[in-house]
Amino acid sequence: ETLEPLIEPAPPVLADYRPQQAYLLLDEQRLAKAEQRPTRNLSAALFRLEASRSAEDALAIVRALVDWLKEPEQSSLRRAFAVWFGRVFLPKRLPGVSVTPMSDL
Repeated sequence: ETLEPLIEPAPPVLADYRPQQAYLLLDEQRLAKAEQRPTRNLSAALFRLEASRSAEDALAIVRALVDWLKEPEQSSLRRAFAVWFGRVFLPKRLPGVSVTPMSDL
């Protein structure tokens, strides 16, 4: 896909200067539904968490993340997921509920 259709046409003399840029569309919902169980793909796990509809589904994904990110050198990723989970995911799913800040999965 390209952004070219979104750019206003220019006179032919300026055609060489018209911006051209390609992009890759990631359909998060389609990717989240593509597989039933999480694979060792952090982006896919994030997409599945966002698309999950039950506490059981979300918990299974979080458990997989904890398993995948158990090595000490992955502590920053565990922390990033924990912060996202506490600041974005849970408040959206549990509006009005106070969530204790998390520093690690």
